[in-house]
Amino acid sequence: MTTFASDRSGTTTLSTLHSAWRLRFRPLELLDSLPDKGKVVRFKIGRHQVYMLTDPTMVRELLVSQGKNAPKAGVMFDNARAFLGNGLITSNGTFHLRQRRLLQPAFQPGAVAGYAGIMSQAITERTESWRDGQTLAMQDELFQLTQTVASRCLFSVDPTGHMVDEISEWVPVLEKGVGRRTLLPIDLLYRLPTPGNRRYQTAVRRLDWLISQIIRSYRESGANHGDLLSMLVAARDETTGEPMSDRQIHEECLSLFIASVETTARAMSWVLYLLGNHPDVEAGVHAEVDEVLCGRAANHEDIAQLPYLRQVVTETLRLYPPAWLLPRKAAVDIDLDGYRIPAGSEIFTSPYLVHRDEKVYPEPAKFDPDRWAPERARLIPRESYLPFGAGARQCIGNTFAFTEIMLWLGTLAGRWRMRPAPGRKVRVRAMTVLYPDPLPMIASRRAAGRPR
Repeated sequence: MTTFASDRSGTTTLSTLHSAWRLRFRPLELLDSLPDKGKVVRFKIGRHQVYMLTDPTMVRELLVSQGKNAPKAGVMFDNARAFLGNGLITSNGTFHLRQRRLLQPAFQPGAVAGYAGIMSQAITERTESWRDGQTLAMQDELFQLTQTVASRCLFSVDPTGHMVDEISEWVPVLEKGVGRRTLLPIDLLYRLPTPGNRRYQTAVRRLDWLISQIIRSYRESGANHGDLLSMLVAARDETTGEPMSDRQIHEECLSLFIASVETTARAMSWVLYLLGNHPDVEAGVHAEVDEVLCGRAANHEDIAQLPYLRQVVTETLRLYPPAWLLPRKAAVDIDLDGYRIPAGSEIFTSPYLVHRDEKVYPEPAKFDPDRWAPERARLIPRESYLPFGAGARQCIGNTFAFTEIMLWLGTLAGRWRMRPAPGRKVRVRAMTVLYPDPLPMIASRRAAGRPR
């Protein structure tokens, strides 16, 4: 049985041999049990002292005000860095700040508007390949879609006509392998000559070669192709005027590809799951997109005209934020509202936990897009909603991801009705991201943007 005790600092200690096991195999169950235990809960994972923050104000203070004292580090990201390099996902300190400034222009609203046409075209191509009444494995469909969008926005020019397709093939293998090695960092397991380990090593080698060849091609041509890679090649440090090295561009490409594919696909999965189980909300979505789009594909200008759709996406990200756990590490002793966290400690914050605070969100487990109607949304404190993180480490691609989800959902809802396939129980999986598994759905075509 798990027991709790408060120490002299007011921190609640979770005393159990199973805390690490629960975080790995039943993490949401563990998170749901914590708010009643206090603002700070302490436990151990192996030799590592872990402090879990449950109070939204303290979470924001850590991520925003204390950001430089609590870098994105700890055992999870130390392991990820070994496989992904020092890209924006894994870098820290002044180097991370430098890289973020170099990449920021590629994700300004004006730049994202320029990618919207690529997104809309990929969405139309994918959805128009479906057949009326077809049962679809939506996880696979959405991964294919977000991979297509990411590759076209990142590499619009393919030197040989097949490199980008091969990158899309190997990135999921790398991503799955990194996830396993991050969550279960036992070196010996990954030295064994298993098929999975061999395929992972092949993915590492092929991606290294493929991305390097594309970067070399862009360098040699000197042309601006209007894509993300062209921006990375052209970027210059504002202080020194130095460009990024090919190796750093390589690591940023890999980070951007991984970050933009999985989290966006998982968020889209949750939208479908929730709409499929809430026909009243789905009817509201259909009514809005029918009036605005009349059956055509959504474009960037339409997003402002789809407020209910925005509420649906916002509420989905509240209930199921893909990045459900944000690990940090105390670089120095940190004081948070009188709670002392010693230097070297792991600090976990969880958007999933913050988003289910019943003091802010009545009936927090309920899917209620009307929470985000203007008159109600203004009452929600900003620290109580952080699907993309906060502070200097907030996801640089949040506008990119939100735009892609809105365009996809608007286009989809105007042309298709999605229903959960009968007889399949969907489970919530919490690995590096939250996702519903499995997610088979039946696609029924809607005639000219209207229900048949």
